Amino acid sequence: MKKKTVVIIVMCIAILIMAIGYAAFQTKLNINTTGNITTTWNIYFSNISSEITGSAVNLVTPSVTSTTAHFEAELELPGDKIVYTITLKNGGSIDAIISNIDINSTGPYQIINRISDIKIGDKLARGAETTFKLTTEFDPNATYIPEDAISTIDLTMDVVQDTGQTITENTPIINTQKLNAAILSNNNAQSDVSIDFSQISSDTNGKGLYYTNVNTEDNKTTYYFRGNVTNNYVSFA
Repeated sequence: MKKKTVVIIVMCIAILIMAIGYAAFQTKLNINTTGNITTTWNIYFSNISSEITGSAVNLVTPSVTSTTAHFEAELELPGDKIVYTITLKNGGSIDAIISNIDINSTGPYQIINRISDIKIGDKLARGAETTFKLTTEFDPNATYIPEDAISTIDLTMDVVQDTGQTITENTPIINTQKLNAAILSNNNAQSDVSIDFSQISSDTNGKGLYYTNVNTEDNKTTYYFRGNVTNNYVSFA
């Protein structure tokens, strides 16, 4: 009788273990997780202010699209200038480095544009910002005042991800306006209205740097050297 009781108990235990194992086998393992790994690229000009000297005026309010800015200014007299203070911000989560700076400008040669406090290769960490200046100025040493001294500038800043690389400016950008300013700052240009082109150059018939009294090239003033001149030079900066 005791033997039968033990067998029954063992069988009951075995059945119970099988039932538990079957239930465990039938249970699905569900793992619910939510994970977000995100990076953002958000480099932009966040602020532009201007400081005016003399009779200079902003013809339009500076406009911004991401890292491109547009400026239009009128400068009437030598010494007039506008200094734009611009803030470049890294509002993203990726470190950045400046790969190129391009200033595309139009205007008479008397107007000189320059940028300071920023250069190619400067780094901008995530969340950081930097402030630099863009200056448009009527050359204080100018001896000729054009009819319309209007400066139009489009500034573009190219920025790439900073992966530890070094970026240097191999070839400086020199546009016609900057080249004219370099030549004319070291040479006094005169009108060729009184030159007799049927005669050779002389001290009384043209010797030095002249500009055409009639615009002949794309409706722009043309400059040239006339005669055997030894005191002219061009400086590059």
